[in-house]
Amino acid sequence: MSDKLEVIDYFGPKIGKTKLSDEETQELYDICVASNQTDNHKLVGFINEENNVYTELRNSKVIKSIINLIEDYVRDIDNGIYADTLKANDLDSIVNLSDAWYNKQVAMEYNPIHNHLMAADLVCVIYPKVSLDKNATNYIVNKSAYQEQKGQVHFLYGQNPNINGFGKSLLTLEPEDGDILIFPSSLDHYTAPVLGESYRYSISCNFKIHNHIKRLAQK
Repeated sequence: MSDKLEVIDYFGPKIGKTKLSDEETQELYDICVASNQTDNHKLVGFINEENNVYTELRNSKVIKSIINLIEDYVRDIDNGIYADTLKANDLDSIVNLSDAWYNKQVAMEYNPIHNHLMAADLVCVIYPKVSLDKNATNYIVNKSAYQEQKGQVHFLYGQNPNINGFGKSLLTLEPEDGDILIFPSSLDHYTAPVLGESYRYSISCNFKIHNHIKRLAQK
């Protein structure tokens, strides 16, 4: 890197990523398997099995770890308009869980491009179980390339960088068991299908900043 130039920051929302413990991951998988409250009518996914797990997650052991990670994101990674409020106030709690559901994604099912802006301030997506069929045949996504369909999650932001050759508007991540991703609710994202006998469980959680913190930030 040049000793004359400093990169001061980058544009766009930041994505936090870490991994839950095996015990926490198993608890979340058990919650998914036991759920039977259909949520398809509220969701945009082309996925048959989409169930609400809000109550079960709120009452789980793992919820404390998840909330701590969300609040770590707000305090340490991206605090948006709340930076001054966080510095000026000793806040015991920043967010509350407002909704949660899981998807069991099987062959050719997917989520189209969407965001959670109208329902949340922050989102986390957790992957309790990802099982990929190694014998599944890839399919052509354009005339010159094959792409493995492993239920990847794609994040989109900004204009197409090909306008002038600079920048990046697409980030693709391949989730594994126990992964948790945290990001602002305004960030567009979508999922690729899985193929063959593959399946992928993901839990999406909506979180809202407490109203009294929002009021403090507006002063």
